Amino acid sequence: MIAGSAVKSLGLPALLLALISWTAPARAEDMAPEAVVGELYQTLLAVMREGKDFAGRAETLEPVLDRVYNFPLMTRLAVGKAWSGAGDQTKDRVTGAFRRLSIATYANQFTSFDGEEFAVLGSRSTDSGDVVVATHIAPAGGEAVIIDYLIRRGEDGWRIADVYLTGTISELATKRSEFAGIIKSGGLEGLITALEVKADALAAF
Repeated sequence: MIAGSAVKSLGLPALLLALISWTAPARAEDMAPEAVVGELYQTLLAVMREGKDFAGRAETLEPVLDRVYNFPLMTRLAVGKAWSGAGDQTKDRVTGAFRRLSIATYANQFTSFDGEEFAVLGSRSTDSGDVVVATHIAPAGGEAVIIDYLIRRGEDGWRIADVYLTGTISELATKRSEFAGIIKSGGLEGLITALEVKADALAAF
């Protein structure tokens, strides 16, 4: 995801979560928007401190990412027009591949801790009823990078629906543009293959 990509692009080997101590509610649907982001980053911090291999990191991250991200919604929005013409089985496979790549990306990017700082800056409601949770990531003694999370309420409560690098660059818009070319040349089957190949490559590091 964008948060992990930003860390890698800045040469940040890991992420320090200078956060409030979040206490997760008994049910995921009870979590407030800022707590959704808090749980995500608490887990990332634990993963980096444990120093597990890729498989171990992915195993720890998987249930938390399923809880805090709305992968079905994000997949549908990233696929765009091609989604409406797909069958249910194909939609499930695309969503599964998108989810697997997302988990692999986090497991590949967040591997160790080296004094970086993460902070939740606050949140605001949008006209559509969503909530934007503003955060930043800063290397030790370096310049902070803004990462905002768009949180949307659904049947399962508040979940992340998009991520914005520097507060403006939408992850979903970037993926929609990337996916459009793949779908144009290879259809949704081509997209599934491309996502699986990327996930396999990340797991190999």
